[in-house]
Amino acid sequence: PPPPPAAGTPDDSVRQTHFAGNGKLLAGGIRTGRWTEEEHAEFLRLHAIHGRSWTAIANYLATRTEPQVRSHAQKHFLRQQKAKAVPDDAAAALTALTAPAPSSDRRCRLPPAPGRRTRRR
Repeated sequence: PPPPPAAGTPDDSVRQTHFAGNGKLLAGGIRTGRWTEEEHAEFLRLHAIHGRSWTAIANYLATRTEPQVRSHAQKHFLRQQKAKAVPDDAAAALTALTAPAPSSDRRCRLPPAPGRRTRRR
């Protein structure tokens, strides 16, 4: 029989191997690194079916874990929100033309509250 693995070396069940692409391939076919276009398309399809049930999505998406699915979803929806918030060049130019002019450098002083004394300068 082969000798047991030396202390500190991974056995076959947790061995990490590099594959053609980015990230690593872990035991069980779980990938790390950037999501492929195919994985993202499958994520979107499963999201349409299962909604925000990340566990269900991860169960059908064999190459990613539940925390990876949650993280990917968070980043995906943040990117969508950011894309909607950025105005196009024409809208930005229109806003710049219609924005009110800045007020003078003098401070706008409010009258003192009733019963308060004011300082003389």
